[in-house]
Parts: sequence; structure tokens; C-alpha cells
Amino acid sequence: MMKNRIIRISAFLLSALMLLSLIPFTCTAAEESANIFNLSEKSHMMVSVEYTSGAPMVKFISPDGTEYGADALANGSMLKEDDGSVLTYRIRNASAGQWKIVYDKGSNKKLNITWAPYGEAVSVSSLSYQKDSDTRLKVSLGVSYFEAASYNYVLYAVTTDENGYVEGKRQLAEGSGTANSTEEISVNISDLASYSDYKIMAEVSVKTGAVTVSDSKVSAGSFSYTNENAPEAMKDVYVEYGVNEEYLLVDWSEYTRSCESYILAIYENDSSEPAYISEFESDITSTEILIDPAISKFKIDIGYKKSSGEMSNFLSKTLDTKYAKAITTDAVEETSSSYVMISYDLTSFSKEVRVDVTVNENTQEVLLKDKGTMTAALELFENEFTVRWYLDETTAFVIHHSIYADNMAPLLILPEITTEVNTKDSKYILVGYTNPGCTVTVNKESAKVDKNGDFTITLNLKEGENEFAVVSENVLGISSSQTFTVTRSSFAAVSAKGKTDSEKTSPVVKFLSEYKVLLAALAASMLLFLHVVISSRIFSKRREKKGVLSAVVNLIGSTVLYISVLAGGYAGYCIYKLIQSNRLLNSMKFYEAANKAVSTSYAMIELHETIKKRMIIWIIIFVLLFMAGFVLMLVSLFIKKKNKPSSAVKPESKLSTKARSVTQTKPEPEQKNEQEESRDPSPREDEKAVEAVPEKTVTFCPVCGTENNISSSFCKKCGSKLKKK
Repeated sequence: MMKNRIIRISAFLLSALMLLSLIPFTCTAAEESANIFNLSEKSHMMVSVEYTSGAPMVKFISPDGTEYGADALANGSMLKEDDGSVLTYRIRNASAGQWKIVYDKGSNKKLNITWAPYGEAVSVSSLSYQKDSDTRLKVSLGVSYFEAASYNYVLYAVTTDENGYVEGKRQLAEGSGTANSTEEISVNISDLASYSDYKIMAEVSVKTGAVTVSDSKVSAGSFSYTNENAPEAMKDVYVEYGVNEEYLLVDWSEYTRSCESYILAIYENDSSEPAYISEFESDITSTEILIDPAISKFKIDIGYKKSSGEMSNFLSKTLDTKYAKAITTDAVEETSSSYVMISYDLTSFSKEVRVDVTVNENTQEVLLKDKGTMTAALELFENEFTVRWYLDETTAFVIHHSIYADNMAPLLILPEITTEVNTKDSKYILVGYTNPGCTVTVNKESAKVDKNGDFTITLNLKEGENEFAVVSENVLGISSSQTFTVTRSSFAAVSAKGKTDSEKTSPVVKFLSEYKVLLAALAASMLLFLHVVISSRIFSKRREKKGVLSAVVNLIGSTVLYISVLAGGYAGYCIYKLIQSNRLLNSMKFYEAANKAVSTSYAMIELHETIKKRMIIWIIIFVLLFMAGFVLMLVSLFIKKKNKPSSAVKPESKLSTKARSVTQTKPEPEQKNEQEESRDPSPREDEKAVEAVPEKTVTFCPVCGTENNISSSFCKKCGSKLKKK
């Protein structure tokens, strides 16, 4: 009962606590205050309050004691934003002096408070114009702001590109107005140059404290203007169209004027908006721009501005790109040809066309018409090749190529191939060199060519004559070739003294060299035979003492050690050969061999590397096998006997065995009384019986104690060898 009551009370208390947790409580902490910014002049200010758990209660106190809280938010003199972690307050037209912040942190341990001046956005809400006279425009300007503040404006006449971006502008008027109202402004355009596509742009700005905000807008419509009093236009301009390099060059260096700057505008096809417009200082007299080759027509307008600000009338020039395909060439970057073919179709031209063909610094001028072909001779190696044809004296199309011409066959040198080569080896290392960048093949098999042009390739030889064709080809397809024969014969080459290599070698060295593999196999076989004999004897003895498992593990371990000894021997042989090879590579013999035959020295280096690799491999094999064999030998020492006899069972003594045999073969004799026993000097019957027992017929295993027939050699239970005495 008591236990149930305790459970019910606990459940009631827990439910009460859960209900209480659902009731909101407001925990009010003491308000805190701090000085924040001190302004020297009126300004818009932004204050950020960063918190971590629950938005704090915040208000501000102005220098004159005015409280900025809920009332300020209501009348719009202060704005508030909350993103869940930062409260942002914007105090409009904050008065000069010391400002304070008053806050209640609530559940936050601390607040991070920052402030900075800001500017309220201003925008050009409307912009339009109409002609008031031939030289004046009436501009209507509307500006939006959060209050009726004063703003400054500047009006411009501008030119724009096809995307509406301003490329050039000229100031027409400036002044001030009041926001949220419309200003009517009359502007003078008499200083503008003649142009067909001007627009009006307005820039407005409002300054509050140290912050200035601005906005700009370009009118939707455009107007044209012809200035009768403007300086005369430029006489001409040179225009060049790069056919294959896709550029447009405009050069007015021969038609400069005394001015402050030049204005250049380029229109694509029939667009009324310039695709390119720029103003250049008076010392710049040309420009080159990249173009889209799909454009069919370009219009170039160029003018200049005097130091007084007057703009000249514009010179206009049109370029039709259909003439770009009138001339073509077969020029490529690299060629083995000594000339370039030029094809032309000038039937669309009404007169002969002047064509300039330039190769490096040599220019040939020809007059062409109708259709036909011509050639231009190339110089060896580097060539700057240009074909330029003219629509008129100041309009040209250009094809330009950088051509590398090389009609010389590449160098191919095989230093060791002077006569027919004889060898008894199955491989021959060919060494040579050619020009860098060429490819080399030997019987169509590629050879590796380094950056210097040196190459090496190993050739497989069959018995008899082996013909090889070596071909070196450069990037232009020009090739050089050589052929040679390598004769492989089982007979040694005859030396200069008339004796063969085999005759100069001693019989012992010759025998060891020819039969070294057979001798090594014979030595390994003898060692294997000794290992088998020794291991079999050790196996038998260990089986008797430690059991079969221990004997088998011991045998495996000794075999692994035997193999590791062979591996160690071969590793030692490799070390010996490596030392010899290293001495040879650092001796005069190596340098003499290199001077006589590069292939010989290369083979010596290759053999040295092969021996080094073999040495490392066999040392690793030796270490691993030796460790494995050593571990197996240790394991065999600690393996217990498979059938160890119990300590409670001991083999019976010979005397007890004899007694048991007597008991089994003779009935127990009748006992005599003590008197008869003392009177009878003859031996007792039981003693006679013992002496009469025949020699034993069984024997016992010294390991497990099992009875075995005396004629048996091994225990019938555990297989241990039985000892006979």
C-alpha cells in the first residue's frame, strides 16, 4: 500500500511540474544603459544588437533626453528589423551629441552592440524631356526620398551601346531640388556635336552627415542634333579588317587635329546603338578591337573635342565584310613547302584591286582582277606572311600567318654503324641521335627520343642476318633514313690479333663460364641430399622424444632454413657481382668501352641495374625465409608430447612382471607350517617355481606403458619404438 501511494504522489508531482512548464513566465532583470555614438552633426545612424537567446528589450536616449522606443517606431523616425539573432535599428536624422542605449538582456548572458552611419535610399522616379527650341530642351525630373529633403542633380547628354550602357557623356546642367516633387529644367544643347542618337541622363545625390547616397537614370527616348557651328569633321580614317585574326583596326594618325580628345563609335550591321564607343587622349591615334566575324557590316563614326569643349562633326565610314573572302591562302603554321598558294576571286570588284604580299620584310605589290592564283616564296625557317588587299586607299582586308618552313631532312647519326655488325648475342642495343622534336622508328617500331634528340632501342636478333631500317621524321613530314645489317652467329667474333675470344680465355674460366648453371645445380643437389639424410635422422629421434607433431614442425622449419641458406648464398653472389660491376663502371675500362661503342657501355649500365634489383629481391627473400624457419624451429621445441603417460600409471618392475607371470602359470602351493619349513633345508616350492618361470613373453612401452609382444619393435598404441634388452 505504501509503495503504491508513493508512486501515485510522484506521478502527481511530475504532472504538476509539466503543467507549470507550459505557463509562460516573464523574468524581468534590471535595465542597463551605456553610451554609444557621439555625433558632431545630424546623421542617419544604424545600431545592431546581436543576441543568442531571446530578443532583448532596447530603447535609445537622444542628447536632448528624447526616448526612441515604441513611439519612434510608430511615427517612422526609427525602423526595426529582427532576423532571429540580430536586432537592427535605423534612427533617421539622429541629432548631434551623445546617444545612449538602454536595454534589458533578459535570458542573454551578453549583447554585442555595434553602430555606424548609413544613408536612406534616393531614386530618380521619373525623367523625360521635350524640345523647347532648336538649341534647348525642357527636362522633367522627379526624385523619391523618405522625406522632402534637398538633393543635387547633374544632367548629361549621353551616347550608349547596344545594351544601354553609357559610353560617352557631356554635362548640360546642374542644380538642386526638393525630393518627392517634380523639377522642370531648361538645358542648352548648342555645344553638342552633331549626332543622331543622344539621350538624357540625370544623376541625383543626397548627403546626410558623412554619408552621401545617389542614383542615376537614362531617358527612354533619344534625340538628334546638328550643330551648324561645330568644328568640321576629320578628313578620313584608315580602317583595316583582320580576316583570320578577327580584329578591326582604326587608325587616324594621318588625319589628326589640334584637339583635347577623340571620340570613336562603332556600330554593327544596321544598329542605331553603338557596339563600341570610347574617348581617347589627343596623343592616341589608333585602336584595335576584337570583333565577331559573323557581323556583315561595320559603321565607324569618329570625331574630336576642342579644348573649349566644342565637339566636331563626326566622320562616318562603312565597311562591308563580304569582301573578306575575296582572297584565300593555303598557309599553315608549319610546312615543308617553299611557297604559299594564294587564290583570289575579285569579280565583285568594279576595278583592279591592289594587293600587297609581304614575306618578312619583302613586299610585292600587284594589281589583280577576275579569278586566279599566285604564289609567294617563303624563306627558310621563320616567316611572317601577310596578304593585304584594298577597297580604297584607306580601307583594307588582311590575312596574316606566322609560318615555319623547313624543307631540309633531319639529321640521323648512328655512331656505331660504320660496317656490318657481327654478334653472338640475341639482342643488340642501337644508339643514335637526331634533331630534337623528331620521331624515330626502327623497322616501324618506335624508339624513345629525349629532348636532346638522343635515342636508344633494344633490337631482337634471329640467327643469321638481321636487316634494320632506321627512319627519323620531323613535324613537317620530312624524313631521313639509314639501313644496316646485324649478323648473329654462334661463333665468337675474331679479334684484331686473329684470335677468337674463346681462344684468349683460359680453359678453367671458360669451363666455369659455360657450365656455371650446371655446377650450381649440382652443388644445390648435394646440399639437398645432405639435408634429407640429416633431417630424416633428426625426425626419427624427435618423434621418439617429442612426438609426431613436433617432429613434423621441426622438419618444415629446417627445410625452410635450408632454402633460406640457398637464397642467402645467391644474395651474397649478387652482392659480389654488384661490387665487381660498380668497380668496372668507375674504371678506365668503362670509359674505353664507351668511346669504342656506346651500346657496350649502355649494356654495362643496364647489367649493373639488373644485378642491383636481383640483390635487393634475394636479400628480402633470405630474411623472410630465415625468420620463418627460425620461428618454426622454436615452435617445435615447445610442442608437448602428443600422448604423454599419466603419472599414476608406472611400468611394472621385472620382478613384479615375473611374479605376475608365475601367478598366471602356476597354482599357489600349499603352505607348510613353520616347523616343516624350518626342518626342511631344501628350497621352498614357490622359490623353485619362480626359478622355473620361463623367459618373459611381453614387454611394456616406455612412453604409454601398454603391453606389447616381446617380438614387436613398435608400440601397438602410440607407435613409439620399443627397447629390447
